[in-house]
Amino acid sequence: PLYTRASRWTLSTSQLFSRHFTAYGWGEVVPDGFGVAYMCGFDDALFFNCTSRAEMPMEAFVEEMERAGRDMFGLFAQVGDGKVKAKL
Repeated sequence: PLYTRASRWTLSTSQLFSRHFTAYGWGEVVPDGFGVAYMCGFDDALFFNCTSRAEMPMEAFVEEMERAGRDMFGLFAQVGDGKVKAKL
């Protein structure tokens, strides 16, 4: 049972970071899944490429990805402004 559950990737991700790549992609690996490629490592940007089949709720998924990105940006902005201090 564990192997069967671990063999099914509803969310498939890949990360790429290089200033030499301007285009990249990633696809879903199961019919009812999502594929997300992302590029991080820039000081001023975070790029996502989301894919799924047409019958999947892509618009809602992308809205949640955008919301999560904005939440992360807000958190890191507070850390950069000194409003939030590390607890260690």
